Amino acid sequence: MKIYLRTEFDYTLFIIQFTMLDNTTYNIMRQIVEEHTSLWRITNEYLADAEGDEGLLATWKTMAEEKENDITKLIAELKERI
Repeated sequence: MKIYLRTEFDYTLFIIQFTMLDNTTYNIMRQIVEEHTSLWRITNEYLADAEGDEGLLATWKTMAEEKENDITKLIAELKERI
């Protein structure tokens, strides 16, 4: 089975043997999806909605950067496990 994780930075391919994942690995994968979903909403919806509000725009941009960093860290953790 092949699992593709797409990031804004690169494409990463993980090959998983046909064994059940441990709970920690599953949690990391699930959190990557959550973070990506949140990042997508911020960059594709929230920033546009906040046009004209410089304070809120700055907050959303900071949060998007933090999400990108979190995703990068989680992918690194996942790579160590599979």
